[in-house]
Amino acid sequence: MQIHRLKDEPIIIYEPTEDTRKTFDEIQQVLAEAEALKQEMQCRVYRIVDLTNVNLDFSSMMMGMAAETSQAGYRDPDIVTILVASGNLAEFGAKALREQEQYGKADVKLFSTKDEALAFARAEIAAQSSDT
Repeated sequence: MQIHRLKDEPIIIYEPTEDTRKTFDEIQQVLAEAEALKQEMQCRVYRIVDLTNVNLDFSSMMMGMAAETSQAGYRDPDIVTILVASGNLAEFGAKALREQEQYGKADVKLFSTKDEALAFARAEIAAQSSDT
């Protein structure tokens, strides 16, 4: 697992390990890091979950979704979740997170590259800055 906190930006990039037995603990740790960053910067935080190096299958996706949605920080509207993954399974999972009650109908974004996810987060941050 790697957690990268971008300098002077309210953005965290989380790259999970392949070991799905660690998923719950990893998500708990990255959400705690996002909460700490939110408190420190006093603004909305963008949590990019980069799944591009994870061998995503249906079972690991379901375990990840269950671990993700069981965390209190997952429902925090000031911690925005952005997934980076591609393929039908990733689209299915993101849609389930957005639309199904058991996953909290979260406003999860999905991009196929980390660059797209970063561009989205930075555009959102810029828009918030211009609103204040």
